[in-house]
Amino acid sequence: MVGHMYGVLLTLVRKFITAQTPCCPCCLSQIVETYKAPVEGWCEALIETTRLRSSTHTNDLGACLRDARPLPALVLTGLHDVIVPPARVDQLVQGLPLGRAAVLAGCGHLSHEEVPVTLLQHLQMYCSQVLV
Repeated sequence: MVGHMYGVLLTLVRKFITAQTPCCPCCLSQIVETYKAPVEGWCEALIETTRLRSSTHTNDLGACLRDARPLPALVLTGLHDVIVPPARVDQLVQGLPLGRAAVLAGCGHLSHEEVPVTLLQHLQMYCSQVLV
């Protein structure tokens, strides 16, 4: 089932890219629904990949943030993010003098997919304040 859904999605995306099909609401909703379809083992794979990366990389935030310290930064996380939980974001922002943190309700690690409107609202507000 997942392979079939992926094939449908890929076909639709190729049609849009090659302009063979105009972007109609019907097709767009089909793409969104296909994209939202559960993929067996996805969450477990993402968490395990993150764990493996964490075990091979430093957790020294100071070292990681040295070059970013003079830059303004908005650090967002989802309320239910198990990969970069809100407490970790708070710790991260403490190392950024011009940093701000925000926790987005109703999502985990993939805020751009789970709450895209909320994410864009935060980004627009931040950019309007910082890029003046």
